[in-house]
Amino acid sequence: MNKELQNYVDEWISPEDALPSEFLLNEHHPANDQYEVNLRAVQQKIFAFGRLMKPKKLELARLLRLNLSTKAVAKRLNTTPTTIYKWSKEPEVIRMVTLMDHLQHGLDGPNLDHRVGILYRIALDNEEKRPNVSVAALQEINKMKGAYQASNPLGGNGNVYNIQINGELLPRTGLDTLPVTYENPQQDQFD
Repeated sequence: MNKELQNYVDEWISPEDALPSEFLLNEHHPANDQYEVNLRAVQQKIFAFGRLMKPKKLELARLLRLNLSTKAVAKRLNTTPTTIYKWSKEPEVIRMVTLMDHLQHGLDGPNLDHRVGILYRIALDNEEKRPNVSVAALQEINKMKGAYQASNPLGGNGNVYNIQINGELLPRTGLDTLPVTYENPQQDQFD
């Protein structure tokens, strides 16, 4: 188990009990950030709920997070695998494992799907008023998903793709060709 998480479970002293109120009200201190406040709330629940559990069941919850085999956990707790299996299905053990997992996810930070979700909300929120921000957010999502290629006005790999659409009914005109630029040195194809 993560040593940082282990420390939270073993001993919990609330900051409200240890610090003067003027320190607790400093809005610029990192401990007062909403992220930290949420982590402390989960830590407090783990500590409070852990005090209500029997020591062996609390240790079982810790060991279950290590993905050990039932035999290995039974050996560490000096009991039988059948007892371990039975205890692991009890609501209080499941709840403690879930709380520990929730705290660990918070300590690990946002995963890829969470970051993509944030970027997608940014893209939606800025679609009307700031389309450049929306496009930048979508480009970041594409980079994260691996669907990104460096911008090239000629296409993905420098090739120009011409699509022929019934040339007799819709003949090509001068507007159908790209202008001659540094990136596009091609000549007019209709001469």
